[in-house]
Amino acid sequence: GFSRNVKEVRRLIGPHVKILQVVKADAYGHGAIEIANISLKNGACCLGVANADEGVQLRVGGIIAPIVILSPSTGSEITEIIKYNLTPSVSDLIFARRLQKLCKKGDVTIRVHIEVDTGMGRGGRMNDETMGMIRKIREYPNLSIEGVFTHLSQSETRMHHANENQWLLFHELLDELEQNKIAIPARHMANSGAILNFPNFHLDMVRPGLMTYGIYPSAETISKAKLTPVMSFKTRIILLKKFP
Repeated sequence: GFSRNVKEVRRLIGPHVKILQVVKADAYGHGAIEIANISLKNGACCLGVANADEGVQLRVGGIIAPIVILSPSTGSEITEIIKYNLTPSVSDLIFARRLQKLCKKGDVTIRVHIEVDTGMGRGGRMNDETMGMIRKIREYPNLSIEGVFTHLSQSETRMHHANENQWLLFHELLDELEQNKIAIPARHMANSGAILNFPNFHLDMVRPGLMTYGIYPSAETISKAKLTPVMSFKTRIILLKKFP
Protein backbone atom coordinates (compact mmCIF):
# COMPACT_ATOMS: atom_id res chain seq x y z
CA GLY A 1 0.00 0.00 0.00
CA PHE A 2 2.72 2.48 0.95
CA SER A 3 4.65 1.91 -2.29
CA ARG A 4 1.46 2.47 -4.31
CA ASN A 5 0.86 5.77 -2.51
CA VAL A 6 4.41 6.93 -3.23
CA LYS A 7 3.82 6.10 -6.92
CA GLU A 8 0.73 8.35 -6.77
CA VAL A 9 2.90 11.16 -5.37
CA ARG A 10 5.35 10.64 -8.22
CA ARG A 11 2.51 10.68 -10.77
CA LEU A 12 1.32 14.04 -9.40
CA ILE A 13 4.71 15.75 -9.19
CA GLY A 14 6.38 14.40 -12.33
CA PRO A 15 9.88 12.94 -12.74
CA HIS A 16 12.03 15.94 -11.78
CA VAL A 17 10.68 17.02 -8.36
CA LYS A 18 12.40 15.40 -5.37
CA ILE A 19 10.58 13.69 -2.50
CA LEU A 20 11.36 14.33 1.16
CA GLN A 21 9.46 11.56 2.93
CA VAL A 22 8.08 12.64 6.31
CA VAL A 23 8.66 9.91 8.91
CA LYS A 24 8.18 11.93 12.11
CA ALA A 25 6.43 10.40 15.15
CA ASP A 26 7.63 6.90 14.19
CA ALA A 27 6.29 7.47 10.65
CA TYR A 28 2.87 8.40 12.09
CA GLY A 29 2.91 5.12 14.02
CA HIS A 30 3.80 2.94 11.01
CA GLY A 31 7.42 2.25 12.01
CA ALA A 32 10.00 4.86 11.00
CA ILE A 33 12.87 2.55 10.01
CA GLU A 34 10.67 0.26 7.90
CA ILE A 35 8.94 3.19 6.16
CA ALA A 36 12.25 5.00 5.65
CA ASN A 37 13.74 1.97 3.89
CA ILE A 38 10.69 1.46 1.65
CA SER A 39 10.45 5.15 0.74
CA LEU A 40 14.17 5.35 -0.16
CA LYS A 41 13.77 2.24 -2.35
CA ASN A 42 10.83 4.00 -4.01
CA GLY A 43 12.84 7.08 -4.92
CA ALA A 44 12.70 9.43 -1.90
CA CYS A 45 15.93 11.47 -1.70
CA CYS A 46 15.74 12.26 2.01
CA LEU A 47 13.67 11.90 5.17
CA GLY A 48 11.96 14.41 7.45
CA VAL A 49 11.79 14.07 11.23
CA ALA A 50 10.56 16.30 14.09
CA ASN A 51 13.66 16.35 16.30
CA ALA A 52 17.24 15.11 16.63
CA ASP A 53 16.22 12.03 18.65
CA GLU A 54 14.11 10.74 15.77
CA GLY A 55 17.04 11.28 13.41
CA VAL A 56 19.42 9.42 15.73
CA GLN A 57 17.01 6.46 15.88
CA LEU A 58 17.06 6.24 12.08
CA ARG A 59 20.88 6.42 11.99
CA VAL A 60 21.16 3.70 14.66
CA GLY A 61 18.70 1.67 12.55
CA GLY A 62 21.12 1.81 9.62
CA ILE A 63 19.69 4.69 7.56
CA ILE A 64 22.45 6.62 5.76
CA ALA A 65 20.27 8.93 3.59
CA PRO A 66 20.02 12.66 4.41
CA ILE A 67 17.70 13.36 7.37
CA VAL A 68 16.15 16.83 7.74
CA ILE A 69 14.89 17.96 11.16
CA LEU A 70 11.79 19.95 10.15
CA SER A 71 11.18 21.68 13.49
CA PRO A 72 13.60 24.16 15.07
CA SER A 73 16.26 22.37 17.14
CA THR A 74 17.49 23.33 20.59
CA GLY A 75 21.12 24.15 21.37
CA SER A 76 21.40 20.94 23.39
CA GLU A 77 20.69 18.89 20.24
CA ILE A 78 23.67 20.29 18.30
CA THR A 79 26.10 17.62 19.55
CA GLU A 80 23.83 14.85 18.22
CA ILE A 81 23.20 16.77 14.98
CA ILE A 82 26.95 16.85 14.32
CA LYS A 83 27.69 13.32 15.55
CA TYR A 84 24.95 11.71 13.44
CA ASN A 85 25.20 14.08 10.43
CA LEU A 86 21.63 15.37 10.62
CA THR A 87 20.35 18.40 8.68
CA PRO A 88 18.73 20.98 10.98
CA SER A 89 16.27 23.64 9.90
CA VAL A 90 17.43 27.07 11.01
CA SER A 91 15.00 29.76 12.17
CA ASP A 92 17.31 32.08 14.10
CA LEU A 93 20.88 33.32 14.25
CA ILE A 94 21.56 32.41 17.89
CA PHE A 95 21.18 28.72 17.00
CA ALA A 96 23.15 29.19 13.73
CA ARG A 97 26.06 30.85 15.57
CA ARG A 98 26.24 28.05 18.12
CA LEU A 99 26.03 25.42 15.37
CA GLN A 100 28.87 27.13 13.46
CA LYS A 101 31.02 27.28 16.59
CA LEU A 102 30.65 23.57 17.36
CA CYS A 103 31.05 22.55 13.71
CA LYS A 104 34.30 24.53 13.53
CA LYS A 105 35.49 22.88 16.75
CA GLY A 106 34.78 19.43 15.28
CA ASP A 107 36.11 20.41 11.83
CA VAL A 108 32.90 19.37 10.04
CA THR A 109 30.49 21.04 7.64
CA ILE A 110 26.76 20.62 8.24
CA ARG A 111 24.02 21.14 5.68
CA VAL A 112 21.12 23.31 6.86
CA HIS A 113 17.65 24.23 5.59
CA ILE A 114 16.37 27.74 6.27
CA GLU A 115 12.75 27.82 7.50
CA VAL A 116 10.63 30.84 6.57
CA ASP A 117 7.40 31.75 8.36
CA THR A 118 5.03 32.99 5.66
CA GLY A 119 1.92 32.77 7.83
CA MET A 120 1.84 29.42 9.64
CA GLY A 121 3.00 31.10 12.88
CA ARG A 122 5.06 28.13 14.03
CA GLY A 123 8.78 27.60 13.25
CA GLY A 124 10.72 29.81 10.86
CA ARG A 125 12.08 33.33 10.50
CA MET A 126 9.54 35.99 9.57
CA ASN A 127 9.51 36.42 5.80
CA ASP A 128 10.91 39.96 5.75
CA GLU A 129 13.80 39.03 8.09
CA THR A 130 14.91 35.91 6.24
CA MET A 131 17.15 37.51 3.63
CA GLY A 132 19.36 39.10 6.28
CA MET A 133 19.63 35.79 8.13
CA ILE A 134 20.57 33.92 4.94
CA ARG A 135 23.29 36.49 4.14
CA LYS A 136 24.74 36.06 7.62
CA ILE A 137 24.66 32.24 7.56
CA ARG A 138 26.39 32.27 4.16
CA GLU A 139 29.37 33.84 5.93
CA TYR A 140 29.69 30.82 8.24
CA PRO A 141 32.27 28.50 6.63
CA ASN A 142 31.04 25.31 8.35
CA LEU A 143 27.35 25.71 7.44
CA SER A 144 26.14 24.92 3.93
CA ILE A 145 22.65 26.17 3.00
CA GLU A 146 21.11 23.25 1.13
CA GLY A 147 17.42 24.21 1.34
CA VAL A 148 14.88 26.94 2.04
CA PHE A 149 11.29 26.11 2.92
CA THR A 150 7.99 27.22 4.37
CA HIS A 151 4.96 25.37 5.72
CA LEU A 152 1.37 25.92 4.59
CA SER A 153 -1.34 26.32 7.22
CA GLN A 154 -4.42 25.56 5.08
CA SER A 155 -3.19 23.47 2.13
CA GLU A 156 -6.00 20.91 2.43
CA THR A 157 -8.50 23.63 1.43
CA ARG A 158 -8.20 24.59 -2.24
CA MET A 159 -9.92 27.98 -2.02
CA HIS A 160 -8.45 29.26 1.25
CA HIS A 161 -6.85 32.70 0.66
CA ALA A 162 -4.02 31.90 3.11
CA ASN A 163 -2.46 29.52 0.57
CA GLU A 164 -2.11 32.20 -2.09
CA ASN A 165 -0.80 34.72 0.45
CA GLN A 166 1.86 32.29 1.66
CA TRP A 167 2.83 31.40 -1.92
CA LEU A 168 3.23 35.09 -2.84
CA LEU A 169 5.43 35.80 0.20
CA PHE A 170 7.62 32.73 -0.36
CA HIS A 171 7.88 33.48 -4.09
CA GLU A 172 9.00 37.04 -3.30
CA LEU A 173 11.84 35.64 -1.20
CA LEU A 174 12.83 33.14 -3.92
CA ASP A 175 12.87 35.96 -6.48
CA GLU A 176 15.04 38.07 -4.18
CA LEU A 177 17.48 35.17 -3.74
CA GLU A 178 17.66 34.77 -7.51
CA GLN A 179 18.23 38.50 -8.06
CA ASN A 180 21.08 38.38 -5.55
CA LYS A 181 22.52 35.28 -7.29
CA ILE A 182 22.11 33.19 -4.14
CA ALA A 183 21.52 29.63 -5.34
CA ILE A 184 19.83 27.28 -2.85
CA PRO A 185 19.27 23.87 -4.47
CA ALA A 186 16.20 22.65 -2.54
CA ARG A 187 13.22 25.02 -2.34
CA HIS A 188 10.16 23.34 -0.82
CA MET A 189 6.74 24.15 0.59
CA ALA A 190 4.28 21.44 -0.51
CA ASN A 191 2.96 19.02 2.09
CA SER A 192 0.33 16.39 1.17
CA GLY A 193 -2.46 18.96 0.80
CA ALA A 194 -0.42 21.11 -1.58
CA ILE A 195 0.81 18.10 -3.59
CA LEU A 196 -2.87 17.35 -4.28
CA ASN A 197 -4.28 20.89 -4.52
CA PHE A 198 -1.49 23.16 -5.79
CA PRO A 199 0.74 21.78 -8.56
CA ASN A 200 2.43 25.20 -8.92
CA PHE A 201 3.71 24.91 -5.32
CA HIS A 202 5.78 21.77 -6.00
CA LEU A 203 9.07 23.67 -6.71
CA ASP A 204 12.22 21.48 -6.34
CA MET A 205 10.98 19.14 -3.63
CA VAL A 206 7.77 18.07 -1.86
CA ARG A 207 7.20 16.77 1.68
CA PRO A 208 4.50 14.06 1.64
CA GLY A 209 3.34 12.63 4.95
CA LEU A 210 -0.36 11.85 5.42
CA MET A 211 -1.06 10.87 1.81
CA THR A 212 1.74 8.29 1.70
CA TYR A 213 0.07 6.56 4.65
CA GLY A 214 -3.20 6.43 2.70
CA ILE A 215 -4.94 9.35 4.43
CA TYR A 216 -6.58 12.17 2.46
CA PRO A 217 -5.89 15.62 3.99
CA SER A 218 -9.54 16.60 3.38
CA ALA A 219 -12.72 15.35 1.69
CA GLU A 220 -12.12 17.68 -1.25
CA THR A 221 -8.80 15.98 -2.08
CA ILE A 222 -10.32 12.48 -2.48
CA SER A 223 -10.86 12.94 -6.22
CA LYS A 224 -7.23 14.02 -6.80
CA ALA A 225 -5.48 10.68 -6.13
CA LYS A 226 -6.10 7.00 -5.48
CA LEU A 227 -4.63 6.29 -2.05
CA THR A 228 -4.48 2.97 -0.21
CA PRO A 229 -4.62 2.75 3.62
CA VAL A 230 -1.29 1.39 4.88
CA MET A 231 -2.24 0.40 8.42
CA SER A 232 -4.88 -2.10 9.49
CA PHE A 233 -5.84 -3.38 12.93
CA LYS A 234 -6.66 -7.05 13.56
CA THR A 235 -7.84 -8.71 16.73
CA ARG A 236 -9.41 -11.89 18.11
CA ILE A 237 -12.51 -12.08 20.28
CA ILE A 238 -11.41 -13.66 23.57
CA LEU A 239 -14.71 -13.50 25.45
CA LEU A 240 -18.43 -13.42 24.64
CA LYS A 241 -21.04 -13.38 27.40
CA LYS A 242 -24.57 -12.31 28.21
CA PHE A 243 -24.47 -9.52 30.74
CA PRO A 244 -27.69 -8.75 32.67
